[in-house]
Amino acid sequence: MVAVTEVADVRKNYGSVMQLAGEQKVPDVFKLNDKIEECRTVAAGGRAIPVVDLSGLHGEKRAELVEQMRAASEEWGFFQIVNHSVPGEYMDEILKVHTEFFEMPMEEKMKYYSDDVRAPFKYGVGQVATSYHEQAWKDHLTLLYQEKMDTSKWPKVPARFIEITEAYNHAVNKLKSELMQALSEGLGLQSNELNDVFGPVQRTYTNFYPKCPEADRVFGARPHSDPNSITILLQDDVGGLEVRDLKYREWVQVKTIPHAFVINMGDQMEVFTNGKYRSISHRVRVNPDKNRISIASFISPLPRTVVEPSPLLVGEEGPLYKGDNFRDYLLGFYGNDINEKLYIESIKLKPSGQLQLK
Repeated sequence: MVAVTEVADVRKNYGSVMQLAGEQKVPDVFKLNDKIEECRTVAAGGRAIPVVDLSGLHGEKRAELVEQMRAASEEWGFFQIVNHSVPGEYMDEILKVHTEFFEMPMEEKMKYYSDDVRAPFKYGVGQVATSYHEQAWKDHLTLLYQEKMDTSKWPKVPARFIEITEAYNHAVNKLKSELMQALSEGLGLQSNELNDVFGPVQRTYTNFYPKCPEADRVFGARPHSDPNSITILLQDDVGGLEVRDLKYREWVQVKTIPHAFVINMGDQMEVFTNGKYRSISHRVRVNPDKNRISIASFISPLPRTVVEPSPLLVGEEGPLYKGDNFRDYLLGFYGNDINEKLYIESIKLKPSGQLQLK
């Protein structure tokens, strides 16, 4: 594990990734270790994550759409949604103004920099130092959503940054509730059950992946699963998100669709559903010629919420995961190698109820 102080030293030496995008070579600290060379193979085509058209979600097609989301969550852990409730102009505008933020001079962005993981709004550089030692090729903004957000310390430039960021997050929060209700119904639960337990916290990450002179040697995000409940992702048209196809053990590129969201299940959802909804490994590859931006809204339970398999969803096989409160789960998740779901695999139980040894 690379210490936090070493990460700080890396960023002191190299600054933001955006500053490196114009160079001819990538510093070694960003380059892939030989141990993950097998991650290069990508499925050539054919299979793709499902796309669900939410037109009619609140009408006569609801049962059909709930079933589509259930099936996608069980087979893929991922699906895309179109014709949802978030206005397309909000999606276009937030990508535009957040891109403008990352293109500002470094001294302007650093006014919002913080190392405090609890900061309600901050600019950050890179992410996740691991035993592989490579740094992620990205910079990011994070904010904690609240119904009445304190925007007094948010950027006044670019123009409309505050206005559109607030409007977008409010709209995504409404969409989150609609999705959680449908996912609950797909499990045969009361429609409000997942939202009440797993939907209170919404933290939004804007990830900016500058073009990279050695794109085949770095990751924007190395293979990982998300530790939260569900993720609602807006991506631009550049592409780069890839999902592990469990059926063929290949990586599948997630196609870009205008005004679509990519939805994926997180570890807490897999634990609660006793493995019915799958939290799947995914990664981000960067582009040699274009910058890429994406905005991920991570939906999570409150930190002290104990998450364990629901008795209503445990069959004859018994519980498959050890329960834990979400705060402690996060401490374990970020304290281990985040490699192909390593941490969630470590809390799986044998049929006897004993932890499996990995």
